[in-house]
Amino acid sequence: MDRTASFRHRLGASQTSVGHTSPDTWPPGRDIRLIPNAILWITQNDERWHRLPLTFPSPQTCYAKFLAWRRRTLLQQSLNCCV
Repeated sequence: MDRTASFRHRLGASQTSVGHTSPDTWPPGRDIRLIPNAILWITQNDERWHRLPLTFPSPQTCYAKFLAWRRRTLLQQSLNCCV
């Protein structure tokens, strides 16, 4: 498993601990894995949030999840597994 796949797997496996799998908190039909993919896109391309492609959820949504995961150290733990 490459680094990116490992990162996505760790965040995907931990999504229940962040509370984003409930139908009340995530729109039906949307894939929660788009958020970690958007974070990866930002970091790999060294871009700003407002340049996030339309294939991802809104930049505001992605950035809010990024901040929440960073506060819970989930993001740092997932990134450490890839190094």
